[in-house]
Amino acid sequence: MGRAGILLLLLLALGVRSLTAQAEATGGAKVPIPKDDGRRGVIRLQFPASHPNSDIRRIAHRMGWTMSFIRKNDPVAKHAIKECSYVAYVPKSYDAKNPAGIMVWVPVGVEGGFPSEWIKVLEKRNLIGISANRSGNDRLIWYRVALAIDAAFNLKKSYSIDDERVYVAGYSGGGRVASRVAMHYPGIFHGGIYNGGCNYFKRIPRPAADRAYWPKRFPRPRGRATGLVRTRSRHVFVCGATDPNRAQSLGIYRDMKRNERFNNVAWIEIPAVGHVYPDNHWFAKTLDALEAPLLEARAKKQRAAAKRDLRRRLIKLGQPEREAARAAAKKKRDAKILEQKQKAVIERAKKRAAEKSKLK
Repeated sequence: MGRAGILLLLLLALGVRSLTAQAEATGGAKVPIPKDDGRRGVIRLQFPASHPNSDIRRIAHRMGWTMSFIRKNDPVAKHAIKECSYVAYVPKSYDAKNPAGIMVWVPVGVEGGFPSEWIKVLEKRNLIGISANRSGNDRLIWYRVALAIDAAFNLKKSYSIDDERVYVAGYSGGGRVASRVAMHYPGIFHGGIYNGGCNYFKRIPRPAADRAYWPKRFPRPRGRATGLVRTRSRHVFVCGATDPNRAQSLGIYRDMKRNERFNNVAWIEIPAVGHVYPDNHWFAKTLDALEAPLLEARAKKQRAAAKRDLRRRLIKLGQPEREAARAAAKKKRDAKILEQKQKAVIERAKKRAAEKSKLK
């Protein structure tokens, strides 16, 4: 079964908690269904309330659409969250004492879902994956934006969530919507994954083309969002080497990094594939790139806090105790350095021995 055909969490509006994998070219097959207790595993969700920013008028204002334009394409123009449903995977190891992250996945099809093999990665990373039904490429963009915002908003009411690990992601047309959401709602989403598709707030020159551009698709973020999306948010592009959308995605990535000076932008290219979802290995690498800046920042804060704590304790101590504490700290550092040097010597010796054995 091809990985692009293995779509997770096709929990239809029937409300049945079942998990079916679909193959585009080969026949369908069952995927093991993780057991759940109503709060873990594969679950179907409906929410009673919307985030204020999922109101169509507010979305229109932020995205640069007029209400007359919206009503021309959508006479109703009303987001009714109570009529919407989602499918989600909550790690079986979820514990409220250890807040989970959220990955809101914007689907391309009618039913919500993402590749089933990602379950293992979500479980290991303590990430809740959620995807809205009826939020595919055939749905008007403002509803897809609203459904993504409401997913994060409502999960925070039901689960213990690490706010700094709330992301929006998508593939192809879903990636294009995810890029809009990540750019304009950095107060909700601290990062985005754009798989095989991305839109941007300025036009980008096409390679090897005279005066040809990929068009601007939404306004530049304004106000507080401008600083957050550039300095705090994390953005990861993942694309197949032969993906037809690769050139545009790479152009946007380079502009964000070189011209717009975004702090945290990463490019993941999967060799020898086209317009596909990343497999388990590449999905894990994508999450590594997405979360590395956060982990580094947290480690830096912990080191700074430890230094401040040590300084406070030293001030309280008398001079002899202070000198003894410094000596103990130096001894500990020296022992660690010595251990590292010994390991390096052993590794070099092993390498030389291996090279000699090859020569024999």
